[in-house]
Amino acid sequence: MEKFHKFSKATGLIVNHQKCKAYYGEVDDQIKNDIQHITSYVEGKLPYEYLGISLTAKKLSTHHCLKLVEKLLVCPSCFGTSMAKPTHYGSDGSKTYYFKNHIIHIVPITDQCSWILRVILNLRNEVYIMQAWTSCQQNDKFNTRRIYKDLKGDRNKVIYRKLFYNNLARPMALFMMWLAFQERLAAKDKVLELDMINEDNCVFYNQLESQEHLLFYCYGMQSNWKLVTS
Repeated sequence: MEKFHKFSKATGLIVNHQKCKAYYGEVDDQIKNDIQHITSYVEGKLPYEYLGISLTAKKLSTHHCLKLVEKLLVCPSCFGTSMAKPTHYGSDGSKTYYFKNHIIHIVPITDQCSWILRVILNLRNEVYIMQAWTSCQQNDKFNTRRIYKDLKGDRNKVIYRKLFYNNLARPMALFMMWLAFQERLAAKDKVLELDMINEDNCVFYNQLESQEHLLFYCYGMQSNWKLVTS
């Protein structure tokens, strides 16, 4: 318990004893009683569940995660539906809360704003100087498509879009692929800039270890790829 108190002082986080349980394996009753006396934690039943999923040493299958999947499918639709309702029909009143006693053109951006609301409010100054916004004011008719097109600007489509988007690979693999496209993989040349290492030579081939070197020019990595794909 001393470690818990030390952790609480360092982080400001406090353990909620009412939600804590102790789990035992091959422990006699005397030790259980001593632990419960010190911690006041009740004994939990195995297997331990987190978000409705039983955590075991075995590989989880599809049916283990069905409860969580059902919750994820139900919650977003309910949340979106309730948010769109007026307050007297069950909305949480977030629109009223953020914009109460304020005009949307000058409403301040506070710490309570969600990230999406921050993005929207930060675009106000860009919208005001657009020709499309002036036309909307003159015609008294708002054109969402035109405003969005002007905000987006003339941007080239990324060359990796067909490979990356709608790809059914694992999330971790997609994230690493995205880092590679952004040239942000933690090769030695990047890590050296952070002063975390002292040299930047490739361990397979005595050259500068960069992302491009590892993916295309390193003979050691090419040999490993051949072994993996063979």
